[in-house]
Amino acid sequence: MTLSVRKIPNEIFFAQVMELLGEGQSVTIQVSGHSMSPTFKDGVDRIIISPFKAEELKKGDVVLFNRGDTICVHRIIKRKGDRLVIRGDGNSLKALEYARVSDVMGLITGGTMYGGRKFTVSDKLWNYNTGFVLTFAPFLALWHRIKFIVCRYPLSLLTFCLLMYLSIFNPAGKDLPSFENSDKVAHILMYFGVSMVFWFEWLHRHPLSKKTCSRGLVRCLLYPIVLGGLLELFQEFCLEYRGGDIMDFAANCIGSLLALILSFCITIPLIRKYRSSNAAKE
Repeated sequence: MTLSVRKIPNEIFFAQVMELLGEGQSVTIQVSGHSMSPTFKDGVDRIIISPFKAEELKKGDVVLFNRGDTICVHRIIKRKGDRLVIRGDGNSLKALEYARVSDVMGLITGGTMYGGRKFTVSDKLWNYNTGFVLTFAPFLALWHRIKFIVCRYPLSLLTFCLLMYLSIFNPAGKDLPSFENSDKVAHILMYFGVSMVFWFEWLHRHPLSKKTCSRGLVRCLLYPIVLGGLLELFQEFCLEYRGGDIMDFAANCIGSLLALILSFCITIPLIRKYRSSNAAKE
């Protein structure tokens, strides 16, 4: 016997949730998404959504609310009368959402958190978590951003660290092979390699769209060039054993531009071909 799983559209699912809440019943749903990390783990934790009274809503409560085009589970960080300021625990500090009490569909009253640990909103664990999130929100947002970058772009981060090391320190140190403009060639190759890694990982992680390519121009072309200029200034004014050079900066720019050309001529077509072949197999 084979069981088939049918996905219910969100509008139908949450219409049923609203109907049950309107009848005074509580509903248990599984958490989907990372916006409430680390409080709720995507695909693991389950939360109990209950009916509520408008006057009960307060700072620190986690609510199910209508954001207009989507329905989310996020935390109230400020209430003034009928107006609410809401943000996900795992979102950046700027990712604020504004709603009214009438937009709130239900109040989270229990379930599991931290990947399976049971709780109710009257537990000490939940109260400690709420106080910690509200107090250390800036540090949590920074931590989540760093963790996201490390997990999503490990090769780019490793390459960035290697570039910083080679630019600031004098490893093994010594001189490059002695031919004319050998240091300029080294700069071109170094920034070509760095930019190529940036481009490859960026294109690999995102759909091949105009938006991806335009953002890539900033992250994979402009960032290395700006970084190269800052490192040249740092070498000139802060390091006694290294010196900045405008021609080194020009070589950095040439390396990054070569990576741009190669990425659009070779990397993008290869990734597109690879994805098309995988889609055909499926």
